[in-house]
Amino acid sequence: MQEQLENSPEWNEKYQRQVELEELMRQKGVERYWANEVRNKERGVETRSKPVSRLLDAALPPVIAAINEFKAGAKNGKAGRRHSAVKYIDKLESEAVALIAVRTVLDGLTSQKGMIATARDVSRGIQDEISYRHFKSVDSKNHGFLVKRCQKEESRQRTRRIIRHNMERRSIETEDWAVDIEVKVGTKLIELVAQATGFVKTVTRTRRMMKETLIEPTEEILQWLREEGSRCSILSPVYLPTLIPPRPWTDAFTGGYWTPRVRRLRLMKSWTLSKEYLEELSESDIDPVLDALNATQNTEWCINNRVLETMRQLWEAGFDGAGIPSAEDYPLPPKPVFLEGDDVPPKEEWTELQMMEFKKWKHAASIVHETNAKLKSLRLQFVKVLHIAELFEEEESIFFPHQMDFRGRIYAVPLYLNPQGSDLAKGLLEFANTVPINDSEDAGWLAIHGANVYGYDKVSLRDREKWVAEHEREILAVANNPLVEKFWMDADKPVQFLAWCFEWARFKQEGYGFMSSLPVQMDGSCNGLQHFSAMLRDEVGGHAVNLLPTDLPQDVYGIVAEAVRKMVEKDAEGGNEAAARIARGWLQYGVTRKVCKRPVMTLSYGATEFGFRDQVFEDTVKPFKMEDRDNFPWEGSGWEAAVYMGKLIWECVGQVVIAARGAMEWLQGAAKIAAKEELPVRWTTPDGLPIVQNYPQVNTKRINLTFDSKRLVLSAASSDSRKMNKSKQASGIAPNWVHSMDAAHMRATVRACYLAGIRSFNLIHDSYGTHAGNAWMLAKLIRSEFINQYAGDVLETFKGELEEQLPEGSELPPVPAKGVLELDQVKHSDYFFA
Repeated sequence: MQEQLENSPEWNEKYQRQVELEELMRQKGVERYWANEVRNKERGVETRSKPVSRLLDAALPPVIAAINEFKAGAKNGKAGRRHSAVKYIDKLESEAVALIAVRTVLDGLTSQKGMIATARDVSRGIQDEISYRHFKSVDSKNHGFLVKRCQKEESRQRTRRIIRHNMERRSIETEDWAVDIEVKVGTKLIELVAQATGFVKTVTRTRRMMKETLIEPTEEILQWLREEGSRCSILSPVYLPTLIPPRPWTDAFTGGYWTPRVRRLRLMKSWTLSKEYLEELSESDIDPVLDALNATQNTEWCINNRVLETMRQLWEAGFDGAGIPSAEDYPLPPKPVFLEGDDVPPKEEWTELQMMEFKKWKHAASIVHETNAKLKSLRLQFVKVLHIAELFEEEESIFFPHQMDFRGRIYAVPLYLNPQGSDLAKGLLEFANTVPINDSEDAGWLAIHGANVYGYDKVSLRDREKWVAEHEREILAVANNPLVEKFWMDADKPVQFLAWCFEWARFKQEGYGFMSSLPVQMDGSCNGLQHFSAMLRDEVGGHAVNLLPTDLPQDVYGIVAEAVRKMVEKDAEGGNEAAARIARGWLQYGVTRKVCKRPVMTLSYGATEFGFRDQVFEDTVKPFKMEDRDNFPWEGSGWEAAVYMGKLIWECVGQVVIAARGAMEWLQGAAKIAAKEELPVRWTTPDGLPIVQNYPQVNTKRINLTFDSKRLVLSAASSDSRKMNKSKQASGIAPNWVHSMDAAHMRATVRACYLAGIRSFNLIHDSYGTHAGNAWMLAKLIRSEFINQYAGDVLETFKGELEEQLPEGSELPPVPAKGVLELDQVKHSDYFFA
């Protein structure tokens, strides 16, 4: 059938359009690349471009060696004049000096920077680094605060002003050299960079009627930059949906897009995987894996034009809400009255009241600045999604090429608009083909999906259907006039709920037999813990994550939160006053499922107690202080409160899913044993995909400048190191293992659905979707394939595979003991995926 289609005139016409579209992707990528290059040059940060960044990496080792040689020559004790730059260069390690010098020179590589100005910039970089390290040694708290603040600054000059101003206010000494010293030190370092690399040269030219010494790239480097820039621009396409089914994956190197106009994809999206491994994949029998991937990317999609028109009108009207970012920045709060006008008193003369007023204003202004920065990013994403939807709004069908990560998880390739994207992206997409809603069961699945995306999903399936019936008047009103009726805007996922309102209204109008095109989703319940509980037959954890049938959905996050709350209440009345004070603060805030959700969710993906406290601080404590500083119940930043809560969540989640914690610890121990033998961890998923976890130990010296160091420079790396990073091998195994298991389950479900006649899939790792009319079949097959996957002993199989790789006679500890959970009960659990 496929061959007949490909030989038809219709196919030929669509294929030609696809060729033109892939040419457009290439052109857009080239335009984007060169626009970024121009922006980097204008900002004086050329090392952020890929070609110049490669020069930076190549330049560091020889420049470090040249600096060391220069310093050694000055200290050899022989008679002769010592270069005056030595004692200043020697104030930092050679690696830091090299990084500052090379980056400063290369940041103006094609701008013809003056020698004197560049020399002083190099010296200022060294002075700043010395000053900042001194700042950290005498006031680490404020230093740490400013590091975080200045990471968001684009301008190095502004960063320098902020830090030096703060140091002056605190009477912290700064490193300051005379101008002649700055010139001598900087000039010597530029000379060493030029001699060691051959990348740059000095020339004398007449500019503005004066002779000036300039720094320029050599002709060889200029030619290399042109060639490398052209290569990089072509390798940076803007991946878009396709107009015909994506090229089928037949091996690890062939699939996705059709022409060489865009960079060829690999089956695995990680470019760090070795070619040998990918060739091994191509020679392995992974047809079941490829079949599932091809079925996923062959799903026909189209743009939901009613949703697109609604969102377009709201955006053009400047509407702010329902996932639409404000088109305008929020205004800054007015300054205190005493700071207005020309006669502003010096800070030393401010009264205590004025100082309090100033701090309050500054805090409010910082919140607005942070909000506006986020708005800028959200605006850009929103406009890009809308623009791509408009490109394809007239197409009858579009497709999304997919590939996998090294664990086998499936990802859509096009950015911004894709079925795994934002709420806006998902709401703008619907299936291009339709399946009828023939009976009350089909209609029930459509109703449940509506309640889910609204956020009414912690109740029984029957109550979700009842919720739809009770709110049908508002739902139909939204479908009739979404610009006036705002009910949809209060949903958890407003754009997806809007799309559902349109679909529900059409179903109510046409009745049974209505041809539905909306994807209906069903999500796993803390899916990582579901997999661990199933493989260990853990009845306690399995009950908490809905492997067993219950009248109402079990909420593992709420279960843990309740256990935590009891411990907090006990501490609040206890004898330890410090703990009691923190506990009372948490009772004031509220020990809710929201506080516990992310730590519990990430447990099966490798989160530790330390990770828990970081998550509580970033997700709960920090935002609370920013939003309601007056009612903040803890001292300082609230870090101690986060440490306290992270510890309690860690203890309580261990009581609920103790078997899962045991499995993760066993996996970590196995990975450590393999790492001691300098072996990667290899295993095969239940459907035959070979997986390799290989985090090598890179022998490096890390140089991380205090500020303006978004880049972590690694020098003297040993690229042929065969030693394992034992820490990373251990910490990575639990999340990588369970991700490979959930990916195998998804692929098995897709294959079973395809055999059952289902052709439309909306898949996001632990969320499965298809038409409402086929949802009953999908729900059935999700469960049966999960049971099939864990009918055997996957941990024992993993153990056997790993022992075969270890030296002869090596044995791993026994796998954790199993509980008594009856896996067949998953078939009868309504809330396993719902």
